[in-house]
Amino acid sequence: MKKQSKSRVLLVVILIVAGLMLVNKTQAWLLAKTEERANQFTVGKVAHEIEEEFDQTQKTNVKVTNTGNTDAFIRVKLVPQWLDETATKSLGLATANTYEIVFNEVDWIESGGFWYCRQSVAAGAQTPILVKSTKPKAQLAEEYKGKVFTLEVVAQSVQSSPIEAVTELWGFDPSK
Repeated sequence: MKKQSKSRVLLVVILIVAGLMLVNKTQAWLLAKTEERANQFTVGKVAHEIEEEFDQTQKTNVKVTNTGNTDAFIRVKLVPQWLDETATKSLGLATANTYEIVFNEVDWIESGGFWYCRQSVAAGAQTPILVKSTKPKAQLAEEYKGKVFTLEVVAQSVQSSPIEAVTELWGFDPSK
């Protein structure tokens, strides 16, 4: 009985050694035959550029180009102000009802003081025009005469996917 027990132990030891040798040989073969592959990840870049036309009396065709390398949602804040005659100093005059703006309300939606482009803008593409035209009203109070009206356009962009990131950052889903 003792001899049979020793045989079994010897057989188990031989099988373990053979298994280890097989694993070692397989590992050596895989290392010798497998090519190295590097995973390449590109970080998304979100950037934009404002484009507009100005003919000394009115600003027109305001749109934004997505200059990044990923699709993005774009929003715009318009900041109207009246400057002195030299256009160097803000006068702090009220801007309400002193200028006219024609908006593209089909492709853009206003919420919380921002205008949101309703569609995601592909990398290298432009938004539809937001401001078709803007100019001071013809009939203004005397305090505005000779002053310069400006409309500053401030744009922001965020990667469009996942949409939850957009709504978390802006608190608004422009695609709805």
